Amino acid sequence: ASVKIMREEDMDPAKKERWVDFIGNPRQRRAALKMIIDIASFVRDESGKVLKDGSSTPASGESLVLIISCNEVGRILGRGGETIRRMEDDSRARIEIDKGEGRLTVSGRPEAMARAREMILAEVSHCKSADGTILKDENNPLRSGTGGAPMPGGKSSGDGGSSPFKVWVLGKEAGKVIGRGGETVREIMQRTGADINVERSENRDAGHAERLIQIHGTKTQIEEAFPMIVKDVTFARTEFGVAKSEGMQPHEADEALRMRGPGGSAAPLAPMMPWLP
Repeated sequence: ASVKIMREEDMDPAKKERWVDFIGNPRQRRAALKMIIDIASFVRDESGKVLKDGSSTPASGESLVLIISCNEVGRILGRGGETIRRMEDDSRARIEIDKGEGRLTVSGRPEAMARAREMILAEVSHCKSADGTILKDENNPLRSGTGGAPMPGGKSSGDGGSSPFKVWVLGKEAGKVIGRGGETVREIMQRTGADINVERSENRDAGHAERLIQIHGTKTQIEEAFPMIVKDVTFARTEFGVAKSEGMQPHEADEALRMRGPGGSAAPLAPMMPWLP
């Protein structure tokens, strides 16, 4: 039989599966399938039936479920699925991601799952188990399973108590901040060292036109992240007032960003009513 294999660059990094198409008579296709099953650790047919799952623990078939912020799914995937493939190679566990819910399912031998869990926790700022137990929370290290030890990026329990800088953008433009698969917000965090949490759309009040973005980090990290967050949106406000809007002249926009950004000197304004288009 002849074989056609899906290109790796066309693969969905969340599923990490590639199709293999056998061309030939039934006997040739059966022989080719047997050879694939012998060398691969996971195989399923086009109907979804699993033909082989060598990553599962034979004795119990148990898996580990971790819940992370949807904004941080990109940290686990990496560019083109690079990070998750490295985690699987290093841990020998299988990691599946539900990008819509931030749900990670880790399967494999106990030691492989433990190693994968450790690697996942090193990449995210917040993680909980399926039963709701907080395993890591950089914004409140005393709640974390790590007990306030220093977190990746140099943060410690002493840093976690500072208040985040809050920015509101239009709900319809939040995707510009997040990017495809969380790529944009992940890049901002990597470049500045700040932690950024974007409010999930289902957490907003009905009819509310804005979404809250919270920036955690040192003063310098926050000041570097803020202009990167508002660069591609048409409207942004902070607790100091409107920092960017379409009606502003260039000099007004520069002044507003300077005065109402994290390094500004404007006094906080009274809470604003939700902005409506």
